[in-house]
Amino acid sequence: MKNDNHVEIQATKEVTIAKTAIEKLFHIRQHYEIAISTFKPKIEKLLSMKPSAEMKDNALKGIKAINEQIDTLKEARLVETRKIDEVKSLFTNYEKQLAELKSSAQSFADRCLEVQMQQEKIRQAEVAKENAKTNEIIAFRNTCRDYLLQAIADVRTELARLVMFEMDNHAIEFGEADLVEKIKAIEMPKLVNKIPFFTFRENLDVSEQQKKDLYSEAFTALKKEREQLKEETELMIQESIATVPSFMKSLKKDALATKQQLEAQTTLKIAEAQNDLQEQKNDNAISDTLDMIDNTPIEIVVPMKQVIEAEIVAHTAGLSLSKWYFMQPEYQKKPLDSLEKVSLGMMLTAAKKQYEKDNEFELNGVEFSVKHKAK
Repeated sequence: MKNDNHVEIQATKEVTIAKTAIEKLFHIRQHYEIAISTFKPKIEKLLSMKPSAEMKDNALKGIKAINEQIDTLKEARLVETRKIDEVKSLFTNYEKQLAELKSSAQSFADRCLEVQMQQEKIRQAEVAKENAKTNEIIAFRNTCRDYLLQAIADVRTELARLVMFEMDNHAIEFGEADLVEKIKAIEMPKLVNKIPFFTFRENLDVSEQQKKDLYSEAFTALKKEREQLKEETELMIQESIATVPSFMKSLKKDALATKQQLEAQTTLKIAEAQNDLQEQKNDNAISDTLDMIDNTPIEIVVPMKQVIEAEIVAHTAGLSLSKWYFMQPEYQKKPLDSLEKVSLGMMLTAAKKQYEKDNEFELNGVEFSVKHKAK
């Protein structure tokens, strides 16, 4: 508190001095105006005369008098303007302190931004991990479904083979009735009903009961297909029995051709079963893709701005910057009278703009970087 009072007293003192200096400067200004009004008509009169050797001394006397007046007034003015400069430095010092405080706050905000971005990356990684676990459960359920669809197709295929086997191995002398009984006696293939093999990589803690529950979901979802299979197999037996009379008749006429035709018909039934299975798998593959959760990393949306920074790391930077800058349209468009004001800082600013457009841009002795600033 004591130090704050001292600063306040000192600032008040300097402001008072500045006020006094300004008042004196107004008085000195009057002397400037008097000097100008005194010398101006004399110099104008001098300039209206024809130049001659005799007139040179008059001009030099005028110059001497003006110089003396300038020196006197300037010395008096400098005494007062220096006092004002001291007040100016007081405010520039305040501004410097505020700028330092702002810079410290910005640096802290930037560090907070880094923490926030890191937290966001961790959060996204956790979300991706959960999504991967969910997708794996979906994949297991779909595997169970495909496994059951294959089992259904296998039942249709196996039944077709069993019917063909009985008809292909039937002896003519045993008659139609015997073949019909053999077909009726065919033991229906059982639908394989067990959990398929699946390697869990994301859900390492999945229990056997959870696997059973997921399998049951797939099994229940295929109720329509299972009921359809039952109807199809029963119909296949009935259709096979219905063909026995014509089969036996053909068998008596040409046994070899009849059995070849039987084999061809059975092969066609098996192919149809496998084709139906493949169509189901293709349709399911499309919907499975849509069901999967997108694990593409979401762009981190955090309020910030990108700042291009350029650091001179070698003396060669001056030469490389100059050679590059002097070839740029920005330099070519500058008026000639402004070229002497071109500085290394101006060149570096232009180079940073170029790097912002093209991150492949390079200059010998200059290192570019992109910094993230909180906003």
